[in-house]
Amino acid sequence: MQSMEFVKENKPAQLPLSIWWVAAGLAANAALLAGVALLDAALPEPLGPGAPPERFHGLTAHQHLTNLTAIGPRVAGSYENEVLAVGVLVAAVKDIAAHASPHNQLELDVHTASGAFALSFMDGMNNVYRDVQNVVVRVRGVGGRATGRSALLLNCHFDTVPDSPGASDDGAGCAVLLGVLRALAAARRPLRHDAVFLFNGAEENILQASHAFITQHKWARDVRAFINIEACGAGGREVLFQAGPHDPWIVEMYASVVPHPYASSLAQELFESGLIPADTDFRIFRDFGNLSGEYRQP
Repeated sequence: MQSMEFVKENKPAQLPLSIWWVAAGLAANAALLAGVALLDAALPEPLGPGAPPERFHGLTAHQHLTNLTAIGPRVAGSYENEVLAVGVLVAAVKDIAAHASPHNQLELDVHTASGAFALSFMDGMNNVYRDVQNVVVRVRGVGGRATGRSALLLNCHFDTVPDSPGASDDGAGCAVLLGVLRALAAARRPLRHDAVFLFNGAEENILQASHAFITQHKWARDVRAFINIEACGAGGREVLFQAGPHDPWIVEMYASVVPHPYASSLAQELFESGLIPADTDFRIFRDFGNLSGEYRQP
């Protein structure tokens, strides 16, 4: 005779794991997420003048930022932008040149230009400018041919909107590029390729100074690729915001050499779609210089 099992209707089903195991799992996941968040926000300790000269000195870069923002708002065409800011940048570059290694040399050019161009921004516009200024620096290894050398362009802008000292947009970019320039100039062997540093003085006036450089400057024809350092808002990690978009080698190179690469393909798609009513010097170098490049922002 078969035995029969009776089940009480409201008897609760037994859990596969005890409540304590579930709680422990949730706590472990929360701790892991907190640890990842801390690692994501962690930054290395900034180096100072006592560090090896070919390293990036964060404390020195911060001093450059302090000197630039102490001027206050730097609107294109103003005394603060055209005289004071240019003076701060030129003094910084001359100091870097004075401490460069004997293997590398710097050439400084304060470039002034006038021009006009059509820009398909929002509903389109014609942009006319007069006597905008750029502080342009070329660092190269000693020896080899003096002309016809290919170069990487690194760009930032030192002008600001009327009501901001521009610490983020784009004083921080200029401070970073001064730090990179100092490190390259101090390298203990000649650079294999030249680097052109463009500190442009009229980006907020709808990309005028970058157009002046790429269409009129004597070094523009030597540029083969570019990196544009910009900012949107304040704080947060640096992100590779835009690249190419038809040059995957740039992203591959970025991923292979940057210690902690961080990028967003969503940003690229948004810019390509035209949904963001803004633009940067990236467009000028791409459209008027026919260059491949990266756009990074903090």
